[in-house]
Amino acid sequence: MKRSEKHEIVNMDTYPRREHYNHYLNMRCTYSVTVNIDITKLRANLKCLDLRVMPSLTWLLANAVNGLPEFRMGKDENENLIIWDVLHPCYVVMNDKTKTFSGLWTEYSVTFMDFYNACVSDIEKYADGSLEPKGKPPQNQFFVSSVPFLPFTSLSFNVADQWFTPILTVGQFAETEGKTVMPFAIQVHHAVCDGYHVGQFVQRVQDLADHCEMWL
Repeated sequence: MKRSEKHEIVNMDTYPRREHYNHYLNMRCTYSVTVNIDITKLRANLKCLDLRVMPSLTWLLANAVNGLPEFRMGKDENENLIIWDVLHPCYVVMNDKTKTFSGLWTEYSVTFMDFYNACVSDIEKYADGSLEPKGKPPQNQFFVSSVPFLPFTSLSFNVADQWFTPILTVGQFAETEGKTVMPFAIQVHHAVCDGYHVGQFVQRVQDLADHCEMWL
């Protein structure tokens, strides 16, 4: 099946953030936010169903990303601001032998188990420790990474390109007062995404974790 790379061009004459877009684009301004997500219920349900954590979290984050147009923005070959119809997650998997990671991608599906099975299959087939063993990812991508050995409280990346889609990172889980808490870093470009939109996104992520029985 050919993956979708469809998009719509944003009409800058009617785009309400036109001034903000141009201002922060010229500044090359990105920013990062780190929050804690309560995954107590989600982790318990995954354990009961014998499902792997990272493929499940990757679907959850992809679902939240695809629910917000501000997180699906990019530029086309003519530098027009666009909104992708769908974004596919690119994620990293460490090879235990080499201690290097592979950058993989799996086509997003709104059906959790369809994505989960495809993601697990990609990991088992391609995660050999080389950088892009599956080949180049699609243009309509966003990044998910995991540092399960680091309980960070803040994290950011230095990216030279004008990268609009989000960079998401989850850290080492912590047990606090009977809850499982996941540090979660979100990096976005201020040209297309304000704090309000990040707040909406974080709420979507937490809601999906709180109501995981609706999609598992």
